[in-house]
Amino acid sequence: MEEEFYEIVVKIPEERIPVLIGKDGSVKKRIEDELGVKLEINRKDNSVKIIYDSDHALNALKAKNIVLAIGRGFSPEIAFKLLDDEYVLEIIDLSEIVSSRKELIRQRGRIIGEKGRCRRFFEETLNVNLAIYGKTVSIIGKLEEVSIAREGILMLAEGKSHASVYRFIERRALELKEKRFYETIYKKL
Repeated sequence: MEEEFYEIVVKIPEERIPVLIGKDGSVKKRIEDELGVKLEINRKDNSVKIIYDSDHALNALKAKNIVLAIGRGFSPEIAFKLLDDEYVLEIIDLSEIVSSRKELIRQRGRIIGEKGRCRRFFEETLNVNLAIYGKTVSIIGKLEEVSIAREGILMLAEGKSHASVYRFIERRALELKEKRFYETIYKKL
């Protein structure tokens, strides 16, 4: 019986294609080797076709997320965190929240913060990675931390002050730390 192949097609910005390919094809090759998929990159329309068989369906979804992460501005090293089942990618489209290009630029600036301070706060407090690229803010991290970061970013986009968002993030991060601490104690009992 002949094996069936499936495909997922993802589009990424033209300037991110070389990053996806990597030096001497190293990034593309690592995705293919580690996940058992094949990537076909079409430079005419900036599409990436992920070809897989039924044995690698879940891996194809991981490959899709890694390709999307690189396309949204993450370095391959950070995108490869998505190989781990505990890590997720969240992409927030700011153009769905703001009404004008001027407002989009302002929101991106608020999320990055002065000298990158706001972005660094999110990354260090929640142990996530942020990429602000084009009309999107993308987050890579563990599910609960990504959820908190998403909420904080949306609060900033709604116009909440940095101070109130920082307090929210710190409070939620502490609650999560306590929750995990108690979970490890209960597991030992």
